[in-house]
Amino acid sequence: MFLPALPPPAHGEGRNPRQPRQEIRPHLLRKWARFAWGNFVTLTGDNLFNAVRDAIESLHELPGLTDTGRLLFGRATLKIYDRPTLRAIIQGIHGMDSAAHDGHDFKGDMYEYLLSKLAASGTNGQFRSPRHIIGLIVALVNRQPGQRICDPAYGTYPGILFDIIFANPPFSGKIQDESILADLNYNLNTRATELLFLKWIVDHLAPGGRAGVIVPNGVLFGSTNAATALRELLLTECDLQAVISLPSGVFKPYAGVATAALIFQKGTPTQSVWFYDITADGFSLDDKRTPIEASDLRDVLAKWPAREEGPNSYRVPIEKIRENAWSLAAGRYKPVTTE
Repeated sequence: MFLPALPPPAHGEGRNPRQPRQEIRPHLLRKWARFAWGNFVTLTGDNLFNAVRDAIESLHELPGLTDTGRLLFGRATLKIYDRPTLRAIIQGIHGMDSAAHDGHDFKGDMYEYLLSKLAASGTNGQFRSPRHIIGLIVALVNRQPGQRICDPAYGTYPGILFDIIFANPPFSGKIQDESILADLNYNLNTRATELLFLKWIVDHLAPGGRAGVIVPNGVLFGSTNAATALRELLLTECDLQAVISLPSGVFKPYAGVATAALIFQKGTPTQSVWFYDITADGFSLDDKRTPIEASDLRDVLAKWPAREEGPNSYRVPIEKIRENAWSLAAGRYKPVTTE
């Protein structure tokens, strides 16, 4: 999942105007004040354990928390029972400089480092999107001040329309039939998360709204009725402006799945699709992902305004895509040259 760093909303922006602002009463302020971080760093032993445990077990009572938040935190508790270890963790966190510096996400780096040490991290799918790939997609979508932005893979949102949607939704998951809204699954009849997420995004874009979405390659050429119907919907109700193929190692060490970024705008049907095949993203494509010089990202951004064609890029008219059962498989249309 990803939600790019955004400036703070203007006064009154980012809140459903029909939802009244929730005021926190003085007695609630006093209740939550005892859980301030500054109180934890001075405690030791049982006092520290009890204070941290009480804070964690009270998370579901936070004012303004969504129903999903209350459900997720309803059974949260502290399981670091060794008091010296807990104090060492608290002191270690307290001494960290976790503020953003020049846009660098240190908290995200720490999270990714922890996941790299967990053998099950790839299996569970808990990995963040590479920041340079996020930057590329944000630049291609070209968000503007004042636009309402959403990442549906980040949490739950009301049933409104959005101007900009960014997403790296879960792949290869299955949802129980009874948990899927009928209008979301209309004409699809699927349980696949990657298809349902993409359908949700199309449904919740405002007219003229733009989206940048990472999908597994199976969405591009899957032969199931659901995959074919979704591509037809995407190409006829939206202007699919680009299919950016990403290197298969871009999500290593967690997964080696082949993916692509879709850039589209809702409201007008597609006339042609610009394909770009990224072969290098500035990092090695093995599990170490060490920096290298080779990168196509600058070339993508340079060619994007005019949708220029080149060794890695080409345009395909919608008539050709329609003839091929709405397939968006890049290899099907890539020009072949001989020397």
